[in-house]
Amino acid sequence: MDFKGYLMVIDMDGTFLDSKRNISAANRSALERWRAMGGEVCIASGRSAAGLVKIHRELGLKLPIICGNGSGIYDCEKNELIYSVTLPDGGRELAEAADRLLPETGITVYKDAKVYFCKENAATVRNMTNECLPHLTADWRTLPYPWEKILFSQEPEHTDAVRELMERIADRRVFRLLKSAPVYFEVLNPMASKGQALKEYCARLGFELSKTVAVGDNENDVSMLETAGYPFTVANCTPPARAAAKWVVSDNDHSCAADVVRIMEELILIPN
Repeated sequence: MDFKGYLMVIDMDGTFLDSKRNISAANRSALERWRAMGGEVCIASGRSAAGLVKIHRELGLKLPIICGNGSGIYDCEKNELIYSVTLPDGGRELAEAADRLLPETGITVYKDAKVYFCKENAATVRNMTNECLPHLTADWRTLPYPWEKILFSQEPEHTDAVRELMERIADRRVFRLLKSAPVYFEVLNPMASKGQALKEYCARLGFELSKTVAVGDNENDVSMLETAGYPFTVANCTPPARAAAKWVVSDNDHSCAADVVRIMEELILIPN
């Protein structure tokens, strides 16, 4: 018996990547072992497709990636979005309010698997550098719709101010509001989530949800953990992620993927 038909869906930042945003030798080896036993691997990240392609190729993966916190599924072989959930009208007004009332906040728009830096600050520069993104600039006032999401970037002490503003002015029936990291606050379509994207992914590629293994660490991973058959979180996770997971493995600096593979071997491959 092996892992044929099983899909491991892994978050990147705070989960698979270590604190320096590198891939450890042990994590790389764990994925190779998983794939050698027939399992498949899918990246599921808040990053854009542009910020994930290099990692995808470095790991030698073939399957499409879930990007933008579930706002898209991107086929790296064909270099195209095969699934996209875009923002409804009203995103410009939210960006305008943030620009006017929160001068310390940067504004980034995700569109067509690309990232456009519309109002830059130190946090947006770090984002561009960390993800090796091309420096695409645009004016959010004139950047054509549709958009996949708006990312507000700032120092951690200012993120709650963004949340408070968005919760006050955004219609929660048509926008999903999400704090995805201490420095990031996002506006998405309510149907854009890693959990919903995982359902779409399995339907399109023929995987059973009951045989999906999800690994995450943050609020943006909760829907994915609640959807997967085998939900794991890392020791450095947030309380919402811990509540949504069934298993807790080592933190992102201590080869969590190796723990996941070992536990799955015990659950599936070793006779009771």
